[in-house]
Amino acid sequence: MQDHLEQFKALQLCAGLDEPTICQIARHCRIEHHHSGSQIITRDDVAGDFVLILAGSVRVYDSTESGREITYAEIPSGGHVGQLAAVDGGPRSANVAAATNCVIARLSSQNFRKLLRQSPELAFGLLLDFAAIIRQADTRITELCTTGAVERLCRKLLERANPCPHSGHWIIEDVPTQQLLASDIGSTRETVAKTMAAFKHDGLLRRAGRKIYIDDVKKLQLLARISPNITAA
Repeated sequence: MQDHLEQFKALQLCAGLDEPTICQIARHCRIEHHHSGSQIITRDDVAGDFVLILAGSVRVYDSTESGREITYAEIPSGGHVGQLAAVDGGPRSANVAAATNCVIARLSSQNFRKLLRQSPELAFGLLLDFAAIIRQADTRITELCTTGAVERLCRKLLERANPCPHSGHWIIEDVPTQQLLASDIGSTRETVAKTMAAFKHDGLLRRAGRKIYIDDVKKLQLLARISPNITAA
């Protein structure tokens, strides 16, 4: 476990904790290595392990009755998943799979709840995490109720883009798949494909390998109903 101590110290939930507490958390964990795409948590499972992401990233998602996947979030290294079931003992509310090759640490719900009782700082950090989840859910519900798929796609592209120095375009360095984009915005892969093709035809953007160059940022902002005065992602 000593080999992973620095990764534990870098965890979001361990920020502000003293080293003895972090070491105690690490001692109770089981380290696992997962390949991209492998399942880590299955929806409705009764196992309540708390999962810390030491390296790589994971995807939290659900599936509709028709089989379409809806992505709730992609959690990078330093984050965590499974906190709801770990706290209340209920079944899993979503699936979690490795988005990249990753290293995770599993902490049993029993040990997690014990550590929460022993460390007010850890418990307060979890409260802040729950508050962030509620705020994000409110934002997503509002977007789904008040915006169309094209508008949400434009916003998602702008969220991922960064302005290039000394040029008028923005760039998305590592473009997600159309299926992942569709899941992120609550739409279908076909809608994303048709919209991206239309954007390319109209000169809004162009693709080069794994990168997308946005050549008409103001037009994309208008389609997203974002003020054209915004100059950074």
